[in-house]
Parts: sequence; C-alpha cells; structure tokens
Amino acid sequence: MGKEAAALQMGAGMSTLLRSRVPERFRRSLAPAAMAAALGAMLNAPLAGVVFSFEALRKHPRSIAALAAPMITSFAAWGVVELAGVRFLEASALSSGASSINGLYALGGMDPVYALILIVIATGVAAGSLALIFCSVLKWMRIGLARLGAPVFALAVGGVATALIVGYTGLFHFDEMLVYCGTGSLQIEMALTGEAMLWWAFAAKMILTLLTFAGGFKGGEIMPVLAIGACLGATAGSLSSTLLGVDANIILVIAAMAAFFAACTNCPLTALVLVLELFGVGVIPFAVLATAPAFLIAIPVSLYPTSAMGRQ
Repeated sequence: MGKEAAALQMGAGMSTLLRSRVPERFRRSLAPAAMAAALGAMLNAPLAGVVFSFEALRKHPRSIAALAAPMITSFAAWGVVELAGVRFLEASALSSGASSINGLYALGGMDPVYALILIVIATGVAAGSLALIFCSVLKWMRIGLARLGAPVFALAVGGVATALIVGYTGLFHFDEMLVYCGTGSLQIEMALTGEAMLWWAFAAKMILTLLTFAGGFKGGEIMPVLAIGACLGATAGSLSSTLLGVDANIILVIAAMAAFFAACTNCPLTALVLVLELFGVGVIPFAVLATAPAFLIAIPVSLYPTSAMGRQ
C-alpha cells in the first residue's frame, strides 16, 4: 500500500483544528488545501497536488481564496520536504528519465519517432484496458468479501490469501515475487533506471495490490497504481526493443505511469502535471498520446467515487 492516503487523512484531520479560527466562508477550502499539501509533499510535485485537490473531488474553485489556499499550502509543504531532503524518487531515477527524453529528441531522423508514437499510443490502450480490468475486479472482490458480514472477516480472508501467496513464493523458491511487495517506489525506480524486471511484473504488482485492497486494508492507491503503470511501461519497452528495434524503454515507462494513473483515477490532468514536474516538458507529448486513449477506455470505472461516472 502507498503512504499518501495516511498523509491525506492526517492533513485533512489537522485542517479541522483550524475551522474555528477562520471565517466561515473559508472553511470549505481547508480540506482541499490539506489534500494538496499532502500530495504535493509526498510526490515532490506541488502543482500536481493542487490539480488533484480539485480534479479528484470534481470541484471547481469558486473564488480566489478557494484556488489560492491549495496553492499556498502545497508549495509550502513542498518547500519543507525539499529543505529536509525527502524525495519521492531517487535522483538517479529522475535523471535517467530526463536524459532518456533528451536523447530521444536528439535522434535526428524522424522514422524512430513515428514508430515510437504508435508504440506509445498502443501502450496507452493497454494501460486503459488494464485499468478497466483492475478497477472492475477490485469492485467485485470488495462486493464478494462484503458478503462475509463483519469487516474483520474480510480483513482475515484478504490477509490470509495475501500471506499464502507471499509465503509460498519463498517455499517454491520463487523469490522474485517478493520484489513486488511494498509501496511501489522500488518498482518505479527499477523501471526508470532500466533494471531487469519480469515481463509480467505489472500483473504481479496488480494481483498483490488487488488482494490488499479487496481485503479491506486501507492505504494509498496512488503509489501502487504508479508502480503498476511503470512495470507495464517496462514490459512495453522490452517488447518494442525486441520486436520493432525501437529503444525507448524509459519514455514508455513514464507514459504508462501517467496513462494508468489517469485511467484508474479519472484524473488525466493530475497525471500530466505530475510527469511534467518530475521529468520536464519534453515528456508531455508522449504522455498525452498514452493518457488520452487510456482515460477514454477507463471512463466507466474509477478508484474514487467522486469521479463523474463513479457517482452514477
């Protein structure tokens, strides 16, 4: 599970301490401001935190104060973590992504770029289809476990199932599966630095995440979702290199991260702003090409009930 849900909840909880100290007309801005601060600090992306605070809740800023509050809190929180030296991703992973993008634009010939465009679009379609499966399976698993009655039974069943899968991987000497436990930051860094990964790494991370979510364990979904997308991008990069001779593994990792996040959350603007802040403007054309089809494919589903389709 990711760490950002705890940060969001703590931020929202702390904001309630200020409700009695601010004018009533500003009180509705406190929770989005806390959400923006928490996410901007966790991901080292303050603008993404601001956009997410509106996009995830499907609310438009109705006043200057409603827009200014999350901007101020997000950049203030980001400044604190920057001074403390806390990073969402290691510098080596970020520099690897940036250098790969710069190298792509220095190719000279356009034929590789045209081929890459088609591969990026295909990766976006794959990300959207996978997100549709992920969110749909999660919904039905939660419904099934809810029929067990008390939440403690769902926790027990989900916990035992996850423990058995993780435990038996060691028993059968299949320790590679253990790499895909955890928050997901390790998988993202592996994918961005080009480390060798199983071709089905995205499926391994998705299965473990589904079991954890469906069992009722509460935690952040953003980090695992980004990790699944990164693993999917690594698989796409390996296939494109082997079958088509196009070496753009890191580009596909970043594009797939953005696409899978946008598809699972119905927050495409947040996804694009996130990769913009982390990797620079050069990745945006490819991120858009992957995010657009992924978002359109997965519109009927979302991890958040506040999404447009999720409320119907």
